[in-house]
Amino acid sequence: MVLSGILLKFGSYGMLRLVINLFPRYSESCSMYVIIICLFSIVYASYLTIRLTDIKKIIAYSSIIHMNFTVLGLFVLKTYGVSGAIFSVLSHSLVSPMLFFCAGTLYSRYKTRNILYYGKLSHTMPKFSYLFFLGIIFNAGVPVSCCFVSEYVLLYSICS
Repeated sequence: MVLSGILLKFGSYGMLRLVINLFPRYSESCSMYVIIICLFSIVYASYLTIRLTDIKKIIAYSSIIHMNFTVLGLFVLKTYGVSGAIFSVLSHSLVSPMLFFCAGTLYSRYKTRNILYYGKLSHTMPKFSYLFFLGIIFNAGVPVSCCFVSEYVLLYSICS
């Protein structure tokens, strides 16, 4: 929870304040390489996430995808990209720790992290399953969620 909630945000802030502001020419010349690496990493991590059954690994790989979107928005070097990256960091700092908390609660109750064993969760833990479902759809970027707005702004900055 601490890693996804705080430490990843320090890295994003460091990129924004140190790398891009102190070395603007170097950032501009390397931006295309960083964008290509981020796009490849987003696709590859998405492919890996689909195949997993461990709930903590799924949340961790989705955090990798969100942080790649953040770096992508920073290295587009446009105003919309930077504002979308900041909003992505803020939304990720709320959603990801909530999902890790839910995964930890499920592990302490069922003693397994395999998602195949969490069937009928709404019967045994109805309020918790509602909270967990909200965390999952917010993390997926469903419209009207904070992650959707940040990803929309990031994709707009990439396409314009």
